[in-house]
Amino acid sequence: GRSGEGGAVLSAAKGSVGEALKLLNYGGGEIIAAYDEMLSAEGPTARKAMHRLADALSGRESDTIFDFFVSHVGDDIMNRARVAAGEGQITAAERLARLYSEITERLTVSDAYNLDRKQTIISILADIKQPGL
Repeated sequence: GRSGEGGAVLSAAKGSVGEALKLLNYGGGEIIAAYDEMLSAEGPTARKAMHRLADALSGRESDTIFDFFVSHVGDDIMNRARVAAGEGQITAAERLARLYSEITERLTVSDAYNLDRKQTIISILADIKQPGL
């Protein structure tokens, strides 16, 4: 329900109530849910979820929610890397840390050259969905 969404957004806003309210107004809860759905889906269902997410994040006036999404994805990948390292899965942790670095670089290049945001998002989501990550 609504309180679960609020808790997830407040958590994603790193405790900032102002940021959480802004994210709720821009659909932060829906973005988190769509990202989680994409991570758990397989095959064509995952592709559809990627495209839906990319559409939502590349629309007009989507900068606020896009920035939130980029931050959420980065936090998610680094948290997964920390968990893997803590469990002694050093190869997985290294792969995730490298993925984080590659995604950050790709986003910087995409922004600098004003590349198609939707395509960049789909590419990043496809990399995150790679087996073994």
